[in-house]
Amino acid sequence: MRLIADIGGTHARFGIVDGQGTLSRVRKLRTADHVSFTEAARSYLSANGLPNVTSVAVAIAGPVSGGTGRLVNGPWHFDLATLRDPADGGKVRLLNDLQAAALGTRHCDPVPLAGDCLPDHQRPVLTIGVGTGIGGSLLVPDRSGDQITVATEIGHGLLSTRGLLETDVPFSAEALLSGTGLPQLCRIAGFREGTGSAPEIIEFLRQATPSALRLGQLYAHLFARFAATAALTTGATGGVIIVGGLAQRLFPLLPTATLVSAFHLPGPMQDWLRDVSICQVTDDDVALKGLAGMPI
Repeated sequence: MRLIADIGGTHARFGIVDGQGTLSRVRKLRTADHVSFTEAARSYLSANGLPNVTSVAVAIAGPVSGGTGRLVNGPWHFDLATLRDPADGGKVRLLNDLQAAALGTRHCDPVPLAGDCLPDHQRPVLTIGVGTGIGGSLLVPDRSGDQITVATEIGHGLLSTRGLLETDVPFSAEALLSGTGLPQLCRIAGFREGTGSAPEIIEFLRQATPSALRLGQLYAHLFARFAATAALTTGATGGVIIVGGLAQRLFPLLPTATLVSAFHLPGPMQDWLRDVSICQVTDDDVALKGLAGMPI
């Protein structure tokens, strides 16, 4: 059996994959309740009767290089030796969480934000994760028909706020549009009612007051600029897919028409962007499904 895990800044999701590739025993733990991946994995395995794990695949919300990685919005650090502990020395795999999610989108049902245009996985498709942080991964078909995932750090690129925010301070997309960034966006834009935590801001948006509607419009404009720039930069002609826990709660409260129209940035690449679909996948297990289908 294979132990798989999708580790974010807020939650760590674990599951077991059998020899036929079937995912089961999915459980979500709070990252802050555990001092390390090893301790969380032991807790999960103990709660599930200590199954005989022969391999481990872990996707983390942070950069991975040379067999090591760390959470951007959390204290956990990872290396291949650490992952081998629950695998009893077996095969291990460590990758970025958006790489796993990008692979998992092929096994989920994307919902178009406008029209009925779906992603075309015969071309490069960009998956953007909106949660505690913001990240992305490009899924690129190769000549053999397989698909290669390319991890990016698009969430840390500078965000264009010109004409939308009265500030000369440069901000990344994550600094304003993620779960940790939403309170800062509200403060900068002068929304005193929405300067609490991300859940409080979501509740504020649900009230649909004039002020809440203005905040929804602002977020939609900023996110569309970010997503369009990311699609252009990565060459995602096959579409953009949005995933993540915050996106599931936030995007139904946004003006979809604004998001889609603002995605079509004015300029020489406007027609290029009009052919790029924008969809959302709301499956909590999208990254786990990506890990389940991967060879170790």
